[in-house]
Amino acid sequence: MTKVEFKTNTGVLLLITIQRNNGEISFGSVAYDTQNNKVGRIDQRGLLYARVNNNAGKLTVK
Repeated sequence: MTKVEFKTNTGVLLLITIQRNNGEISFGSVAYDTQNNKVGRIDQRGLLYARVNNNAGKLTVK
């Protein structure tokens, strides 16, 4: 048996359907919180999978 240590992310898990006025968000786009930390990505179905530390706030997808 080998002991392995690794960092895990904690917080609130979000799964959000996101659309732009002119179409879908690009696969692989990254979501950032208000401190510009990467918190998630857009999957091939246009869903945002993110983990955030607060129950309220603003996310930016680039």
